[in-house]
Amino acid sequence: MNSLGIYFGPKFIDVVVTNGRKLINNIQIPLVTISAGELEEKVSVASRPDEIVTLFRDAFRRGKIEAKDATLCLSGKDLVIRTFEMPMLSRAELASAVNFEARKYMPFKIEDLVTGYQALPDKTKRNNLVFFMGIKKETLSAYLSMFKQLDIKLNSIEYSGFSVLRVLKMADSRIKGTAAMLCIDHQGEDEVNFTVLDNDFPLFSRDYTVFGGLGAAEKVEEIGEQDVALEKLNSEIRVSLDYYRRKFPGRDIQKMFLICGKDYQSQLERFFVEIGLTVKTVDVANLVKGPIVYSSGFTKAYSASLLKTIKIGIKIDLLAVVPEKIAAKKVSTADVMLLFTGLKLNSKIIALALLICLGGWGLGVSIIQPARKELIDITGARLKVSGVASEAGYEELNTMNSAYLKKIEDMDNLIKKQPYLTKPLDVIPRAITEGLWLTRFSFSQKQGLKELTIEGAVYLDNAEEENLSARQFFNNLKEDRNFAGFFKSVNLASVERKEALGKKILTNFLITCKD
Repeated sequence: MNSLGIYFGPKFIDVVVTNGRKLINNIQIPLVTISAGELEEKVSVASRPDEIVTLFRDAFRRGKIEAKDATLCLSGKDLVIRTFEMPMLSRAELASAVNFEARKYMPFKIEDLVTGYQALPDKTKRNNLVFFMGIKKETLSAYLSMFKQLDIKLNSIEYSGFSVLRVLKMADSRIKGTAAMLCIDHQGEDEVNFTVLDNDFPLFSRDYTVFGGLGAAEKVEEIGEQDVALEKLNSEIRVSLDYYRRKFPGRDIQKMFLICGKDYQSQLERFFVEIGLTVKTVDVANLVKGPIVYSSGFTKAYSASLLKTIKIGIKIDLLAVVPEKIAAKKVSTADVMLLFTGLKLNSKIIALALLICLGGWGLGVSIIQPARKELIDITGARLKVSGVASEAGYEELNTMNSAYLKKIEDMDNLIKKQPYLTKPLDVIPRAITEGLWLTRFSFSQKQGLKELTIEGAVYLDNAEEENLSARQFFNNLKEDRNFAGFFKSVNLASVERKEALGKKILTNFLITCKD
């Protein structure tokens, strides 16, 4: 039976049909239309779903593709992926606590997400490592509505960086211990996926765009920026590795799996050897055994189509179906009467049974009534306390007492342990460099540990100057003793370029400061 895999990339939709592991058909649908002004305009699922449905129908008709179900894999921009630690809890307690904990790492309301998680217990540390994934309800609704119009049932919605793990399984690349995977494609302007796993459990994932805006290989060579693009890719890999090592100290990466085309293969293999990582390159064309031109979009769609053929260690399903409630069978009057068929009633036995029941009820009343009167008298003799009901029981009073003690402790902490941010905050506006502004600022204190997160953007219409401006801002903060002395570590977590409103390319950065 044929299987359909669909990948929604930044600029293309890749569709692959397989039978088992055999490639049957594949097509690519551009996500652009020609507007009235004869300019190419990107079509998005959320804003123009009907146009994408039309693109699908036309492409399916031309490619002679018929499908009743499919597996959908999405780029990182459509999903929220986080990894964090939680105390060792029972399964029921963990299920209710994960979303509450995840709020700390979300830039928006968690109520707006459809979420799932997978936990890895660590008995030595007495905690759970939680891998959390979510998708905005409005985004999920748009995808479901679109495929409903196409009369296609979705088997699963996956993160594309995890779908590719099936290709590693095909290549017999057994992921034992801690290993990383890098999937890139410089021609399709697709996002780069960097993923780290520990025995098939996802520890870390990061997506970034390196080749967007440079165009195809011919254009790169024409403007002489191929080396610049490769250097930028190497820089982003170093940032990913540094960020991973800070988050998971002691979990050293033992092997790197590289999925890419021939263009940068030898340079990347040499780069990984230079930084001390063992690398294995996976040849997708050799695995598929068909006349294909490599692209990461094809690889992700092909991997998604293998959902039922190759199993991976990631179990999160954002389309988990709620089991239907089993309706209770109604018992008819005829069924009840059937129970008494052939039963002969004896009046003496019935009278004895009624006497036993009445005697038991009378004995219960005689015992309960004095105890109930005594309870009423004791409750009525209580002192009247504002805010406490006179009929409150021991458990309720104990709960109220605990709540009051907690309030007193919180107020005491606010007075005695409140961090004063005047000096470090005064440094930030004076450290800002040319073309730079802040987009998000977050401070938290948990168990006495302070954490500050600063996000911002730079626009100077020059990638190198923007990068230098962001790093100069970071250096200004780190070198100021009023700021650096307030935190034990100040780190530049990431610097990457992204498209913003108005189709401007900005350099975005993230700085983390921890006690």
